Amino acid sequence: MEENMDKMIDYLLAFFPLFYMELVNPKELRERLPRNYMVILNSKYYENKPISVMADNLSISRSHMTSHIYQLVDDGLLRKVPDEKDRRIIRVVTTPEGRRVRDKYRKIFDDHIEEKLSLLSSIELEEFYKSVETIKKVALKFINTKKFIK
Repeated sequence: MEENMDKMIDYLLAFFPLFYMELVNPKELRERLPRNYMVILNSKYYENKPISVMADNLSISRSHMTSHIYQLVDDGLLRKVPDEKDRRIIRVVTTPEGRRVRDKYRKIFDDHIEEKLSLLSSIELEEFYKSVETIKKVALKFINTKKFIK
């Protein structure tokens, strides 16, 4: 068991950053989409949630998330809505234009992912899907599920 744990830790340290930088946030995708594309792509999962929840779950500092949100508000893609019970809390709502832009960005993102995954055989793709499902289940155990959308 200890040997498996060591291997797993090695894999997490070595391959998760590569996975993220090659599949989810590669240079070629950053060149085609604006700096804050991950925020708008994930906005549907955080609809009417506090900005802090979105920042924490996307691993973006709250100050950086605030600047992303303000830019998206200025662009007319998001709206800030004060919390009804606590005026210090600001919630995020996607505007109709934001949904249109999100769909456009999602298409670019989907095309990118499909192109990358086309390197896999159908068996590898099925294994990968099952692995991602397992990682999702594990990740949800690590976080406060009240703050994250399943």
